[in-house]
Amino acid sequence: MSTDRPQWTGLRDKHASCQTELGAMWIRTNTDGNVTGVYTLFGQTVKYVPGPDETWSVEDGKLIAELVLEMEKILRNQSN
Repeated sequence: MSTDRPQWTGLRDKHASCQTELGAMWIRTNTDGNVTGVYTLFGQTVKYVPGPDETWSVEDGKLIAELVLEMEKILRNQSN
């Protein structure tokens, strides 16, 4: 994984976001502060959600978003 981690905004109105070289990423939470969705906007919007028996913290959501970012970078480098 890259050492340059995205700089996330603080949680505000149940959302946190960051801008990356590929596009924006968003985290949305419920009123309990658990993540309900991680969104990537790398040309098209893709949503990642916890499974029915899973609970993601905001830190979990950030990690998932960062892993998706790294995977997308790898896929784009392989296709070039």
